[in-house]
Amino acid sequence: MRATSPCVVVHVEASGANSTAVGNRQSELLRVAVVSSVRITREAVAAILENDGYCRVVGTHGELKLPALTMGSPQVVVVDGSSVVVKPENLFVPRSVRIAVFGLRREVGDAIMTWISAGVRVCLDADEPLARLVPAVAATARGDVLCAPRIVEQIITEFPRIARPGDNKRLGELTAREHEVAELIGQGLTNTQIAGVLDVSHSTVKNHVQSILKRLGTHRRTEIKWYLE
Repeated sequence: MRATSPCVVVHVEASGANSTAVGNRQSELLRVAVVSSVRITREAVAAILENDGYCRVVGTHGELKLPALTMGSPQVVVVDGSSVVVKPENLFVPRSVRIAVFGLRREVGDAIMTWISAGVRVCLDADEPLARLVPAVAATARGDVLCAPRIVEQIITEFPRIARPGDNKRLGELTAREHEVAELIGQGLTNTQIAGVLDVSHSTVKNHVQSILKRLGTHRRTEIKWYLE
């Protein structure tokens, strides 16, 4: 018997128990659901997963709604990130289900961060080859983290912007002069340099900086730049 994946464990029964062996093998296959708004995509992905011998596709769906996450009790839900629009408030994932997303485009940074915030640990971008699909599903089932390098770069870029909810509101609490000081701090200027640019005393700039830090809820001057991005 040819082993298609080192993660698949198949118990071969003694001769005369073929039907039992088939039943046991079916129960050991990873239960997977496929979600894509493009029918040809979801059917093609389902066929690839079924033919590999590692997965049993229990459903294909056009939308990522509750039936896709529960019907057939899938262990992994494979989502076409290029066609499925995801909203944070609608993305509730049962603990028993893990999600793998493929086809993500780098320019949709918000969508990528929504998936990551929902606990998705396996993300493939739109340029990943077909050969990566089944290993990605296997990684998802194991609970591994698998992200394309460009997606990792995107996460690192986007994280400072979303790491502090309410940043825009806090910035709105700054006075016009404090905004000016904050912008100059963001450019890397020292208090002395800022005083020269604004034609105010060093102590005045120092007071503005302390007020800015207090309003933003931080203690480090270097973090002020994050709030401006």
